[in-house]
Amino acid sequence: MARALRVWVDHRRCVGNSMCEALAPAVFRLNPNRQSEAFNPAGDSEEKVMEAAESCPVSAIFVENAQTPAASDCPSELAVHDRQFDA
Repeated sequence: MARALRVWVDHRRCVGNSMCEALAPAVFRLNPNRQSEAFNPAGDSEEKVMEAAESCPVSAIFVENAQTPAASDCPSELAVHDRQFDA
């Protein structure tokens, strides 16, 4: 049985290149501001979701185990991208 995922997009980083939408179209779509949103985290396989997150050019997609506290509550080993950008 597949684990439940929490998938979210940091809109402060997202530039709307829609790579995620191409890789996992049942999970991601562009909102009216042309930024990605995860509208259905269970829509595609975990592999497709992870590939989409890893392909994000600005590391704006986060994937976590939905059974653990949110990243805002504590660090998560399942967060795909959590790095600082050099100014």
